[in-house]
Amino acid sequence: MRVGCKRGAREKSPVGQKSEILFLLLGQLSVGGIVLLAVISGRQLGLSFFRLNGLIFFLLMGAAIPGIPVPESVAAAGSASEVARIFLGTWPGLTITLTLAYSISLFAYVVTFWVKQETQATRWLFAAAVFGIGLVVASAESYAQRMSDGLIASLIPMNFLLSTLVLGSAMLGMLLGHRYLTNPHLPLSHLNFLAWIFFIAVILQGTMTVVSFLLGGDWAVIGAALRLESFLGLFFWIRVVIGIAVPLALAAMILNTIRYRANMSATGLLYIAVLMVMAGEAFSRYLLLSDAILL
Repeated sequence: MRVGCKRGAREKSPVGQKSEILFLLLGQLSVGGIVLLAVISGRQLGLSFFRLNGLIFFLLMGAAIPGIPVPESVAAAGSASEVARIFLGTWPGLTITLTLAYSISLFAYVVTFWVKQETQATRWLFAAAVFGIGLVVASAESYAQRMSDGLIASLIPMNFLLSTLVLGSAMLGMLLGHRYLTNPHLPLSHLNFLAWIFFIAVILQGTMTVVSFLLGGDWAVIGAALRLESFLGLFFWIRVVIGIAVPLALAAMILNTIRYRANMSATGLLYIAVLMVMAGEAFSRYLLLSDAILL
């Protein structure tokens, strides 16, 4: 493959790499859920639904934060102004800054909602969504800097944003499915809306995966990978089958079950979809961190 890391980008301990994967996976899951929660905030789903899910996505972000990569230049900084320049003037530093802003906004949303200040809480929710999108883009740009292939590097922000939508729509759809068990009179249009977002996001993510794979190397290497003659091919097929093909089939089944008002079946399928997309994204991030390959 032509794509590769810049010097020093791959020098990371296994523990550090796993923590970083966890940060990307849980962070994007949290942001995706909050962005879509903000999108559906005007729908009549009950205050308890937004309170509970705000808390869930806040806790997910809390579990992700310990794995955030900290620039080595921070420890070597000699003054407060130099530290500020790192945190505001570099992509890795900006990722940390936006992570903190997102977490604080989300915490304010949860606390404000629990004291029944709905109007103020909605403002914090939208602030968290904006900071979350910025966080995903900043983290994508920090990884793009490590790539030696400029074309592949330019695809990373869109890849991260689509992953955020895929993870968030699957998780929030699953949580919303449980809402129908306690309130069966809710219209299924709410669940159908999230199911369509999941379906479209998986299609776009799959398309980008194939395109980036084809752009990333010469045809001899690609052919060998597709024939499972290399570990790259094994990882590619795991990513495509578990992370894209199965979720795509599940998305079509979910839409069909919603059509027949079988919301319990749709919720069960979303359970499986969440597991599949999380596994697929974990493999994708492992390849990005270990071999600078975007899948």
